[in-house]
Amino acid sequence: MAIPVEQQEHRIAFGKAVTAWMKMNGWSQQTIHDWASTAGTEGPWNSQVSLLQRGKLDPKPQFWVAFGRLNQDLAGGKLKYVADRKLKDKLKEAMPFLTGHDQPATAGDLFAMFIGELQPAEIYNQPIAIDQSTADKLTQKYRDQFRKMALEEMISPKEAWQLIEPHCKKLGMNAAQVKHFREVLVGFADYTAEELTELSTTPAEDPAPGKALNMVS
Repeated sequence: MAIPVEQQEHRIAFGKAVTAWMKMNGWSQQTIHDWASTAGTEGPWNSQVSLLQRGKLDPKPQFWVAFGRLNQDLAGGKLKYVADRKLKDKLKEAMPFLTGHDQPATAGDLFAMFIGELQPAEIYNQPIAIDQSTADKLTQKYRDQFRKMALEEMISPKEAWQLIEPHCKKLGMNAAQVKHFREVLVGFADYTAEELTELSTTPAEDPAPGKALNMVS
């Protein structure tokens, strides 16, 4: 049965909010997948998160139970069961998904947002506005930071890039965005305002390329 247009719009909007939330936390789909494996829940798995972000998932009840547990564990700091240090650090530093009342969403809240009966926090819909002047400054800042890192570590640009690239993927940058970032760092390309806007989540945070550099520097 075809999904009504109105419901599909709610699903797409919720998927975009989830994507913004993941970017704010510096998470990839794998982060949530790894949590599910550790917690022993029925998801959310990589494929489910991907479909959810695109508004194409039709989840079963246990998906919402699992998503709700992840969110409540984040809100309450109940992460003692996570043994992997890297995963635990990612989870400890993350904020839970918030409702329009700025409260950590329960499983029921998440489903209500999925069907449009409740709204996500406004922060996930906050517009990003990066002008070209700012993009030019950030482009030069990233190059300077990259060169400084290579000099301080006494390594080649290629070796420096190998340290940065894994963080790009963790931050959700796709293959084309990662390739373009490498070209920017070595001076073969420049960032446009539109490109950095796409790589941003909130005005108060550095775009993904800056975050990747800061994870290494």
